[in-house]
Amino acid sequence: MAAWQEVRGATLSGCSPPPFRGSQGEKIQPDTWAWCAKADDYDLLYIIGTTRIQGLFPCRGGTPSQAKARLFELITEFLDRKKPVFAAGTAPVVLGEADLVKGVLTCICDTTRRGDLMGCLTDHGAGVVNPPGSMGVPFPAEVWDDGAFDGGIGTLYCHEGRWSGAELSAYEEALKAVYEAALDWLQAGAPEDWRAHWPRG
Repeated sequence: MAAWQEVRGATLSGCSPPPFRGSQGEKIQPDTWAWCAKADDYDLLYIIGTTRIQGLFPCRGGTPSQAKARLFELITEFLDRKKPVFAAGTAPVVLGEADLVKGVLTCICDTTRRGDLMGCLTDHGAGVVNPPGSMGVPFPAEVWDDGAFDGGIGTLYCHEGRWSGAELSAYEEALKAVYEAALDWLQAGAPEDWRAHWPRG
């Protein structure tokens, strides 16, 4: 697991990130920083979204920070080496800001009520769909394990938010479902062999 954080005006150094706490209070210890990761060491890249995605990746263009530039280079390395890239929930905007979705079929969970996240993708040339009724509200569980893939990029539905009790269990099942879907697509052959796929519904 590689961690990423915004770094501006400083030289990236060190490959051992400190532990941090997840949104549910759990302690997580990443293996490395994203700027130290190399595509040759991994089979696929799987990016998880967050409710803070717009603050981290506002998709406004301009010169990226050193950390973002390295992250975008890493994603490009995966695609250049024909290794699949998956982005779940809100994470497809990372690919949009990296300008890697032109002509690609995508889906995204946009709960902003304004379509800001979808706009990031369409502004960079992606075809994009959002689950019906999801603008600003959690969407039906039946689309959790679905998504789109095209050109080595898989985008998957998954709603980010604060969950508790039984809801947290459902969220964990959703993450498991989209991860298993990613593995299924990977085992189906090389990314260039995948047929373009729209999510159902």
